[in-house]
Amino acid sequence: MLHRILLLSDGTGETAQRVLDAALVQFSRLPVLVERAPQLEEPDQLDRALEQAKRGEGPRELEGCDPRRVFALVMDCEVLARIRREPAHQPGFAGYADGQIVLEELELSRRLARQRGWCLVDTTGRALEEVADDVSASLAIRTRAAARSADRHPPRAA
Repeated sequence: MLHRILLLSDGTGETAQRVLDAALVQFSRLPVLVERAPQLEEPDQLDRALEQAKRGEGPRELEGCDPRRVFALVMDCEVLARIRREPAHQPGFAGYADGQIVLEELELSRRLARQRGWCLVDTTGRALEEVADDVSASLAIRTRAAARSADRHPPRAA
């Protein structure tokens, strides 16, 4: 089972991340998904981050970004698990390459992309250049579509 850890910070969260990394050395077989909510300087910001975590949403680090400009890169579960089993990709805990953990991460990525209107790009078996070309083409299409929509529905004067 994948365990979610939410780091709440009034700064960047780097110190909290270092403390967590040190603690996780003791639990190297524990599969975790770390989410960071930085710059929480006001009580209402903290309350919102906690409420999002309770709902399973986690912090919204991409909040405010134009969803047409966010791309979620995914790949086949078995391929990703195989890549993660290679020694160069081991971050220090065994669950990182566990097929069930990889599947949960990919399902979470796909669900977030659908909920937030992000474009999903499958990178399985593809060269970086191919993926970059697809992202560039999709971004151009999405940008043109948004411009056409804005032309058809101009903002109303106050």
